[in-house]
Amino acid sequence: MAKVFMGGFGAIMVIGAFILLTTMGGGGEPERSLRTVDGGMVAAIQRHAEAGSASAQAGLGYLYANGLGVPKAESEAVKWYRRAAEQDNPDAQVFLGVMYATGDGVERDFVESHVWLTLAADALDPGDTRDLAVKSRDIVAAKLTPAQRAASERRLRLWTANHAG
Repeated sequence: MAKVFMGGFGAIMVIGAFILLTTMGGGGEPERSLRTVDGGMVAAIQRHAEAGSASAQAGLGYLYANGLGVPKAESEAVKWYRRAAEQDNPDAQVFLGVMYATGDGVERDFVESHVWLTLAADALDPGDTRDLAVKSRDIVAAKLTPAQRAASERRLRLWTANHAG
């Protein structure tokens, strides 16, 4: 995800990394932590991700997307973001939506992007991250044909029905 997508989207990457590091017990200064992702931290995140932790899966996706402590591998990032996104992790949903919009690590798909960005925008609390998700979703929505918009809406209804309660 080296490309910057939709203006201030780089800020959400920093926010995502900070969330990852604090939820994984990294704490401390985010910028320092971002520069010093060591093998032990990657191994711990990997273990938690493989055990099913959505936040660790989102974090591992972030590491692969940015080549932090692991070789940069956008297709691996998509894999881990998807696992977390399917567990209703809104941060992973934003990252996955952007990857589908930019075609990084996956074939570009605006319908898929719109679905994930809409889910994230609906789940996030008001604030900068939600604002970025909404702005990203709206930019992608403007690229959809009426048929694509209908497909996205069908998929969102199906998701809601399958994830209710």
